[in-house]
Amino acid sequence: MLSKYVKVVGVLTGMCLLLMFVIVTVAVIARYVFSSPIFWAGEFSRYLMFYMVMLGSGLAIRDDKHPSLTFIIERFPQRLKRVWTYVVYFSVLFVSVIILWQGFIMMSKSTFLRTPALRIPFSWVYAGLPIGGALISLEAVLKVAYTYLSSRRKSS
Repeated sequence: MLSKYVKVVGVLTGMCLLLMFVIVTVAVIARYVFSSPIFWAGEFSRYLMFYMVMLGSGLAIRDDKHPSLTFIIERFPQRLKRVWTYVVYFSVLFVSVIILWQGFIMMSKSTFLRTPALRIPFSWVYAGLPIGGALISLEAVLKVAYTYLSSRRKSS
């Protein structure tokens, strides 16, 4: 189940990157070669980047690819490393729940607003916040559970 979720989120993130690359490339060629700019390309590529970041953030936490000061943490005793891991992932969980909650609020308040070029509801754009917040929250909970279970196994 979780491996399917990781694969789907990874594919969606990659599709956002690929589509953003294609749109920006075509827009640059259209503007500078054919002198015919694509008016919606910049807006759409920004929204794709936003979704790519929100989707990819959960995967980054899953794979421990987020920024951290490992050269300091590696010098900690094992017990302090575990405590630090809890502090980090509970902090991530706290912030991601705020992103999730505020994302729903922003979505509900922007239902009738439309984007300037694409004319899609802003609620579709802001939907990336609760999606990303949920993915990050899930990964933070899984990291806490993994840390707890691995520390229980080592102490047994």
